[in-house]
Amino acid sequence: MPASPTPEQGKAGEEPLADCRAALTAANDKLVEQEKYAILGALVPGLAHDINTPIGIAVTAATAVEDFAAALQARLGGERVSRAELLALAAQIANASNLIASNLQRAADLIGSLKAVAADQASVAEMSIELVSYVRGVVRVHQPVLRSSHVEVAFDAPQELHVRMVPGMLSQIVSNLIMNALAHAFDGLPDSQARRVSLSLRRDGDRIVLVFADNGRGVTPEVRERMFEAHFTTRRGSGGSGLGLHIVETMAQRLGGAVSVVDGAAPGLTLRVELPYRA
Repeated sequence: MPASPTPEQGKAGEEPLADCRAALTAANDKLVEQEKYAILGALVPGLAHDINTPIGIAVTAATAVEDFAAALQARLGGERVSRAELLALAAQIANASNLIASNLQRAADLIGSLKAVAADQASVAEMSIELVSYVRGVVRVHQPVLRSSHVEVAFDAPQELHVRMVPGMLSQIVSNLIMNALAHAFDGLPDSQARRVSLSLRRDGDRIVLVFADNGRGVTPEVRERMFEAHFTTRRGSGGSGLGLHIVETMAQRLGGAVSVVDGAAPGLTLRVELPYRA
């Protein structure tokens, strides 16, 4: 009869196993971190285009203001100038100035949203935020990639919802829900089919409920069973990392919440994220 391992032998056997688990956890955390920055990197080209467009319009309008100002000076330096001429030039300068201001504000909003998302994702500090405007900002950052994929987005939420939360973790949840839908929900569907995602946000007692839905092809029961597993992907060999929904679940759990699939919400896939509400 083989001898039973001594407590010392058992402890020695457990140590390599614990080290292996720690190494796997560290490797997984590193991959999650890399995936976060990969998503930000994927958003930058579209955002750069969306930022360049209003800046280009503002530069053109600024050139027009310069021309109108020169014309105004010329009229004022002449022997005769009519009130109608001055009013026309003043209106042109005012219109061009408004165009400059509105487009620079649009560019500033886009840059501000990207900076906020990037900075918050690097932070694990809990803070008080106005949740609705924050999530709108995260969605705004994704508008270029949504538009290039011909996907319409709808956002339904109350006017304001103040909470204490780690905003970076929430932005990772929203970002991964959107990018996962773009990667999988509409694959293989005809171009003529309208593509939509929707996001609703509300408070339900002591919980914050975020519901994300798409009108895509949905998932099979086999995929549904494993969709939150780390590194599980239906696009192996096509660039899929299998971390999108795993990150959603991980971030929700770190915030003290959970994510689940909503049954009977066909077509497509509907996910419900519940997080604790703290004022």
